Amino acid sequence: MEKIDHECLAKLYEAFESHKQVFLIMEYVNGGSLHGYLKGKPNRQMAEIEAKFLWQQVVFGIHYLHQRNVTHRDIKLENILLDETRTRVKLIDFGFSTCIPHEKKVKIFCGTPSYMAPEIVSKIEYSGPPADIWALGVLLYALLCGRFPFKGANDKELYQNICKQDLPLPDHISRQARALLQKIFHKNPDKRPPIKEILRDPWLQFSPRDNEMMSPKSLSLINHLKHISGINFGGQVHGSQSQNKQMSKTMGSFNRTTSGFQNQSAEPSVDF
Repeated sequence: MEKIDHECLAKLYEAFESHKQVFLIMEYVNGGSLHGYLKGKPNRQMAEIEAKFLWQQVVFGIHYLHQRNVTHRDIKLENILLDETRTRVKLIDFGFSTCIPHEKKVKIFCGTPSYMAPEIVSKIEYSGPPADIWALGVLLYALLCGRFPFKGANDKELYQNICKQDLPLPDHISRQARALLQKIFHKNPDKRPPIKEILRDPWLQFSPRDNEMMSPKSLSLINHLKHISGINFGGQVHGSQSQNKQMSKTMGSFNRTTSGFQNQSAEPSVDF
């Protein structure tokens, strides 16, 4: 953890232990969790432009980890913190993370049930990164739809639906977002897109209309994350001075501040 250093991952500064406890000195992030933020939204849903902006930061963080053979294994709303402006995300809780070559398959049953991939709930050997990709899909679906894609009266029914049920896609989701989700939620982990391909997906490329809705700081952050990723995107996100003078109403909520933290436990999430 101390070697991990990325804009979208909470930084561990120091760790030490006593006879009974382990102490972690970590970066302070004071805007609460993405889970708490989403619960305060109308219908617990985000506009696509805001969901895209926040989710893309998480994807950049996971790309950084996957480059280093690290799989997070517990990506979820509660494990993503926001700064006080609600524009910057920090992924936390690496308790389930592993650092092993991606080609090596494991049989580890861990994570949060609603975010688990079919290969995990089927209890078969699997590679880590595709399971993270599936969890990212659940995260995006929750941001856009205000609920999880698969439900069950109990864990057994939930796991059956994850493995067998078709992905329900509400009509309000844009064509490009639907296409991305369908690729991510492929039951076969070998056919899910790798993290680099997701970052290059058309839905994650900000259009001129998107740029009009974003502040200069938001545009600068995305350009910076693209630059440090080492991925060739064939261009950057730009906005004119007139476009960048004011945030749109859609993005205006990014500037509201809040205090307090949500519970960051590793307990199973319920539908919110």
